[in-house]
Amino acid sequence: MPLLALAALLAAAIPAMLGRGPWYDEFYTFYAADPGLGFWQALQTRWLPDNHPPLFYALSWASGWLGEGVEQRRFVNLFILAGFVAGFAVLWRVAPVMAQALRRWGPVYAVALAGCSIAVLTMAELRSNFLAFAASALLVAALATVGSPDARQPGRAGWAVLALAMLAGFNTHFTATVICGCLGASFWLWALLRREWVLALRLAACAALAALPFLAVTALQFSGIEANTRSFWIPAGFDAARWTIERLLLDLLGDNLALTVTGAMGLGLLACGLWRERRLAPELQLLLVLGGGAVLALAVLLGLHLWRPIIIARYLYALAPLLALVLAIGATVLLERVNALLRLAAMVVLLLMMALSLVRSHQFGNAQPNWAGTASRIGALTAACPETLVHPALHWNEYTLQLPPAGNREVVPLAYRMMAARHGFAVERPASRRIAARCPTVFWAENVGGEPPLPAQIAADLRKQGYALGATNRLERIGDGWIFIAEP
Repeated sequence: MPLLALAALLAAAIPAMLGRGPWYDEFYTFYAADPGLGFWQALQTRWLPDNHPPLFYALSWASGWLGEGVEQRRFVNLFILAGFVAGFAVLWRVAPVMAQALRRWGPVYAVALAGCSIAVLTMAELRSNFLAFAASALLVAALATVGSPDARQPGRAGWAVLALAMLAGFNTHFTATVICGCLGASFWLWALLRREWVLALRLAACAALAALPFLAVTALQFSGIEANTRSFWIPAGFDAARWTIERLLLDLLGDNLALTVTGAMGLGLLACGLWRERRLAPELQLLLVLGGGAVLALAVLLGLHLWRPIIIARYLYALAPLLALVLAIGATVLLERVNALLRLAAMVVLLLMMALSLVRSHQFGNAQPNWAGTASRIGALTAACPETLVHPALHWNEYTLQLPPAGNREVVPLAYRMMAARHGFAVERPASRRIAARCPTVFWAENVGGEPPLPAQIAADLRKQGYALGATNRLERIGDGWIFIAEP
């Protein structure tokens, strides 16, 4: 089953990586991870001034040989996936005592992760979200294996996987740091409650070593991050955060309804067993630890959000593997209590629902707003009339241009130039006020969102800026952008 899940994920993710048009944050990654810069120059001038730990930028910079387009550079996520698969395989193959629990719920966990809607979505973008998801998924599996009561001989391989998963989880994104850190703290407390002092000490040592790079980088970044987020674009307030968390959880539960139903039934069986036997089964202990880590992480994130807005859906993707493992454990408990025929039928349904979720995720990702729609439309206009002039409408990008960090001032024009070159046309310099004599003059605004101004208002604003527009013009809205076409 894990191999089938992996093959299905790749079959959905690779076309999505190649087919989805670029969006603004990906251009920022492309700019920050410019392979033409030396490592130290990139670190000092582009990674540290940003609001995120530099690990993903470093990985993207190191994989600059993948290509000169955003789509090709997304293939760095395949290497991240390969790292997760290798870590999972190590956990699977280590000492049987250690891997006993993993071999019970691991197959369903793999199906749950592959069918998670955010897996394809995050693989098909040049951002750190898939790294956060994969690091959390591996950390969950490693902690649940190394830190379980029957893991008496974890061995060096298991601890190495745990340490690397912590290193990635702590140094990818601040919200992922909180989630992975709280999860590790929950398992550490569990070890202390069981009086397994050696295990607790080793967990603490792994966490401390993994946190050292994060603490060092944060010490350098903190003043900049604090200044950058004083006026931020994420909605503030408790209600905004609560609704974001609730919608994300409901979406994740809806990804594979067969898994959600079987998982819930298995959790019900565990609850009935607790009521009858008055003792915590090993699975229930693990579920309580996972739940405790999730509750602690959400409490910390909510506290941070009330100080500075930090909670949006994609920043919480590291929570998804916790829910996946909870459902996988519940489903495994149920499947172990039915006959072989029912078990086979249930697994087939789980795989079919996973495939359906992958198809939906692929379609949803391709439908997300991106820069390809407006750029391809302008490309068609310039092909029909080669003297067409194209002005990036930076006046309407002023909000993005002024957002910290300062790199946004360079990324917005870079994005226009990249997409123009791809679709076979050139853009005018910002100081240009030229109007085409025999072809249309196009004013191109992307990454603006919301409803565009009325055509009369756009024309009036452009005339104030010095453009000698005629009386005939029209507005076309495409995705999160628009083009204003002034006829000769």
